[in-house]
Amino acid sequence: MRQTEEFLLIDQVLSGSPDAFRPLIAAYKSLVYQLAYKILNNREDAEEVAQDSFLKAYQQLATFQRQCKFSTWLYQITHRLSLNKRKQQQRNPSYSSSDIDHQTLPEGESSSTLAQLSADEQKHYLQVAMAKLSSEDQVLLTLYYLQEQNMEEIEHITGIGRNLAKVKVHRARQKLQGILSKLLKTEINEWL
Repeated sequence: MRQTEEFLLIDQVLSGSPDAFRPLIAAYKSLVYQLAYKILNNREDAEEVAQDSFLKAYQQLATFQRQCKFSTWLYQITHRLSLNKRKQQQRNPSYSSSDIDHQTLPEGESSSTLAQLSADEQKHYLQVAMAKLSSEDQVLLTLYYLQEQNMEEIEHITGIGRNLAKVKVHRARQKLQGILSKLLKTEINEWL
């Protein structure tokens, strides 16, 4: 969704048309859920945080200063709520991990072996590899590759400085590549 469209919808909501918020929800619900899931690794919790994120964004819409994209502001809310939920879980360890979210392969990162696999096989190996990364690495890769956030937006969302975020994304990408390499080597050896 274009920034001008977002601002128009926000103006309509602030002028008393709450239904104008629905297109914003539709545009970002999947990405908000994915971000929450990467931090919480639990479907129910991610769904709850996604709903809470939209509710909080709606309630705080008048405070949105338009210095960044609406999506960046929304992801920042989601990131903060997800981290708070994770802290709460760590105090009450009754939660468990659920299944892994579907991912797509970051452009330019596939090995020739991975490129030869079917799309379903690629998703499977990428899911397994992503699950082996730290929560922070998963979030950074999700923001950068899947949600196409630039380093300035990642800094705004996560609070990690731009240069440090750039380094962390690079290292996370290298870790993911290393994990995929080992996974594929193991699988190839098992097939032979």
